[in-house]
Amino acid sequence: MNHAHIARPCVRQRVLPLSVVKKGLLILACTWVVSLPGLPAAEPILGSRQIVPRRQPAPRAEQLPTSDIIEPDAFTLLEGPRPDFAAAATRSASPSTTAPGTSTTVSSTWSRLIAASTLMDEIKHAQLPMQQATASQTAFNGSIDTAVNQFSLVAVAFGLMAVHDDREGDLLSSWKKQAAALRDRFADAASACNREASKAFPEAQAAAQDLMSLIRGERISAPAASAQPFQWSQLCDRGVLMQRLKLADETLISGTASADAMAEAPDQLKHEAEIVAALGELIVQEAFIDWDDDTYREFATAMRDQAVSLQAALEKQDAEAARLTAKAVHQSCDACHQEYK
Repeated sequence: MNHAHIARPCVRQRVLPLSVVKKGLLILACTWVVSLPGLPAAEPILGSRQIVPRRQPAPRAEQLPTSDIIEPDAFTLLEGPRPDFAAAATRSASPSTTAPGTSTTVSSTWSRLIAASTLMDEIKHAQLPMQQATASQTAFNGSIDTAVNQFSLVAVAFGLMAVHDDREGDLLSSWKKQAAALRDRFADAASACNREASKAFPEAQAAAQDLMSLIRGERISAPAASAQPFQWSQLCDRGVLMQRLKLADETLISGTASADAMAEAPDQLKHEAEIVAALGELIVQEAFIDWDDDTYREFATAMRDQAVSLQAALEKQDAEAARLTAKAVHQSCDACHQEYK
């Protein structure tokens, strides 16, 4: 029996090279690992297509879970009126009526706390320690802190002079006209000493010589005061003022211990009481540490007012009232230091 021969097509199977198979399996395995939940995305393999995970849309506020710890609306926790930034921007853009380089216009506030003559005496008292600190490089290296403190306090005194109304007419006209510029001159010297340490000796010595010339009645060439808005905190750290307050407090306590002690140096006691009153007002000026803390301001205001009362007791030569008021000033200082280190 004849069987017809059926031609079958010859199919030639292609065998892939082993390296290609391995690469395909590796791509498949990496793709599977990337898709596993909870695992970080893997770096794409060279030559493969990068898989970009689809991000879930952000939940809406009403979809957030409730919690006793997290407040959904933070604005409900705020107290007081919200700041009006638009009004603030308008105020800052408007022209200022304040004199360049001063934080306030000339005010009678300071003259009620400290006499112009006291400011001048405070500056003169700084001459000797400045001379000693800048006598030589060696002396300066061991007295940098003294130089910083003295230059800072002189800058503060000239700053107060710039805004003092000088009702008694005690200020030297040349000092009054240059007060803002001299304030910046000595503040810069203090800053240089604080920043550059021993390298600031030439500048410190030049500033000390300028002070000596001023006290002799000579006029010095000082750069004009900066036209930028001025803040008292730019002159020195609060710590410098606190050291000066501590010295005044010690003098007042010992000087009012008895009628005889008070009679020995009444002018010095008056000077220190006025320093306390002025610095009590100064340390709550804007941008000083804790200046906007209500409790701190209460301590500073109490100290300032007690120092003004002490001035009145000294003027009347009332030894007992002076002793009690000086003690009250001291107690205000102690109470403040217990809260604010």
